Amino acid sequence: FQGLGSLKTGKAQITVLSAGSLRLDFGQEHAAWFEFTSPDMPVNQVTASISEYNQPWPGKTRALKAFRGGKYRLETNSQLYEGVRFAWINFDPTSFDPTCVAVGTEGDVI
Repeated sequence: FQGLGSLKTGKAQITVLSAGSLRLDFGQEHAAWFEFTSPDMPVNQVTASISEYNQPWPGKTRALKAFRGGKYRLETNSQLYEGVRFAWINFDPTSFDPTCVAVGTEGDVI
């Protein structure tokens, strides 16, 4: 990954160079869901995970749901809300072109 320092600026601009996982720690647990934006992410090569703990919770790693405007959301239940302290974006490509990823919506977990 390049640009990880931009996560602290509120204007994340991260370039994915190869397969890997990006773990985000929101500092405390929130009743929330995980959503982020990316103008050019290959959604079929990416999953996301959430947890109250520092490892993905079993059953909470899923493909992302894409929305207009480059928004992507992890939907783990019909109400959306979960206990979220940690979130992961997992890049697992078979062939990978570098991708820009902006993490967070309005600078925070939703």
